[in-house]
Formats: sequence, C-alpha cells, structure tokens
Amino acid sequence: MAAVTAAIDVLMASPLIGRPCEDGLRELVIGRRTRGCLALYHYDERMDLVRILAIRSHQDSGYSLT
Repeated sequence: MAAVTAAIDVLMASPLIGRPCEDGLRELVIGRRTRGCLALYHYDERMDLVRILAIRSHQDSGYSLT
C-alpha cells in the first residue's frame, strides 16, 4: 500500500509520467514482480487534475512474472 501511496504522490508532481494507452488514458507501473501493480488514470491538463480509474496487480493484467 505504501508503494501505491508514493506513486500517487509522484502523479501529483508529474502527471505525464505514466505511459500512454488507449482513449487518452495513461498507465503507471507501481512496484514490480508479484508485488507490482498498474494504475490506470486520466490526466486533464486544462484542470490539472488526475483521476485514477483502476488499480490492478500485474498478475491480473496478464504480465509474466519471469
């Protein structure tokens, strides 16, 4: 949970840090291997607002752990 909280703090300072994905959304990798997860979010530049839409584990997203 601490890694997720720290990643949200990073998003507040650098909202474009996540990699772009479909429909104008972005994805931030948090942690790694079995403890890692992904945060799917939208950044509204005009309002300078980040909306986190989903957080899921790497395992749920189909990533290989090798």
